[in-house]
Amino acid sequence: MKAKWKMPKSPGPHSPKLAPLETEIMEQHLLGKTIAAIHKWLKAEKEISIAFRIFTTSSIAVRKNIPQRRGLR
Repeated sequence: MKAKWKMPKSPGPHSPKLAPLETEIMEQHLLGKTIAAIHKWLKAEKEISIAFRIFTTSSIAVRKNIPQRRGLR
């Protein structure tokens, strides 16, 4: 017996900040335009992930009493 094919579920927006950009990308794609919004989406995604990484490492350092490095670059 063949397995039934199931349509994959949409993961939804990654964050509230990215939701409007995702809809803009889909609208541009459906209209057949070049997708300029994807660059904005990637930039926002990168900023969110960097901010999250900084937040989590600083909160771990505070909990463990580890001195933080100055200047992340």
